[in-house]
Amino acid sequence: MNRIRLLTGLFIGSFILVTGCDRCRNHTHDVQDPEGKTTDLLSRDRPASAYPVTEATADTLSHPNPPLWDSLSRMKTKKKTKKRTAPQQAFDQQTIQQRMDNIRRLKASGRTIDIASGRELMYARNEAESQLNLWLEQVNPNLYLCIDFENDIFTNTDRYYTNGIRFDLIDPALNRSFLTKLMIPLNKPVRNYYGISFIHRMYTPWDPHQDTIVPGDRPFSAYMYFGFNKMSNAIGKRYRQLSAMNIGLIGSAAQGKVIQETVHFEDTDGWKYQIRNDIILDYYFRSEAGLVKGRSVEIGVWADAHAGTLLDNISVGPYLLAGIYDPRYLDQIAQGKWGISNPASDKLQCFLFYRFRGTLVAYDATLQGGVFTRSDYTLGPDQINHLTYEHNVGLLAAYKWASFQAEYYWLSPEYEGCDHHQWGRCSLNFTF
Repeated sequence: MNRIRLLTGLFIGSFILVTGCDRCRNHTHDVQDPEGKTTDLLSRDRPASAYPVTEATADTLSHPNPPLWDSLSRMKTKKKTKKRTAPQQAFDQQTIQQRMDNIRRLKASGRTIDIASGRELMYARNEAESQLNLWLEQVNPNLYLCIDFENDIFTNTDRYYTNGIRFDLIDPALNRSFLTKLMIPLNKPVRNYYGISFIHRMYTPWDPHQDTIVPGDRPFSAYMYFGFNKMSNAIGKRYRQLSAMNIGLIGSAAQGKVIQETVHFEDTDGWKYQIRNDIILDYYFRSEAGLVKGRSVEIGVWADAHAGTLLDNISVGPYLLAGIYDPRYLDQIAQGKWGISNPASDKLQCFLFYRFRGTLVAYDATLQGGVFTRSDYTLGPDQINHLTYEHNVGLLAAYKWASFQAEYYWLSPEYEGCDHHQWGRCSLNFTF
């Protein structure tokens, strides 16, 4: 009986031992070799290099029974890696579509560039920036105030052209005026200056104190007018032009008698024979071009013309400039001036200039009277000199926002029996 119990116990123990070993063998991770056979990793019949060991397999070998938190950690890491390496296909397609649309737009506008060439693309970009800068420079942004005073007292005389005052205000806001359409355009890259002006001038005979008419002498006359003007300087060129439309009055409405008597503190009865009131409607055009340009010397030519009820004439002549100047400063020219102040320049501008004017005169209202009215005394067309000439010498100094200009004029006789005439001029120009 005891022998039977012993055999039964051995059988049960053997069964349990065999069953447990089989379960352990099934629990281990089997892999397939290249020939497709299942092989136990613990087998020693083959070398370890014959089996393809992956990262997951190595981790399993080091931890046969990995904890739950290790599995979750590996799952999170795999998800993060997948998000980082995922291709952004939708964004790339959108970028490509935008580039294709840009190319089609460039082709449609006739400005196709070779995008395959970086050098040509850079050149096209620089050219576009240059065009933008030129467009921005078409209207000068600065504000200028110019004050001129002319009088023959500087030459110790008191006859003929005896006094003149002029104010100019140059403001970029004036480019929106409808009068700009009446100005002559310049079809080049230009910098434009738009301004308004006020002018008052007075003329007397040889002796302004006589109270009777002296036949053959200049009549008393005075006029004033307001003007709108546009100055255009060609960028990079030594060329500029000016157009102006003037409207005003000639005659006693200009108050020439009042101004002269106030200045001289005496009565002048001859003003009762002055040119009668009439309308001034005048158009003025001037152009100037530099021919020879050196470091400190410049030579050029200029021409201007008046057409209207005040003056009808054409003038031409050369000019000479010598001294210390900044070319950027000389690009900024106002009517009747060589320059106006330039805040962008740190140089002191100081130079001498000379101009010669030859004028062909067709009509002069200060000598012949107005177009629409008849005065008591005027000169006829056969009494005036239709060809006159003039010399002009001056000095200009400027620094940053201010400039000063002094000039001397010498004019040949304007009519028969007339003498030549001289006067001086001072000009102050300010930039704001």
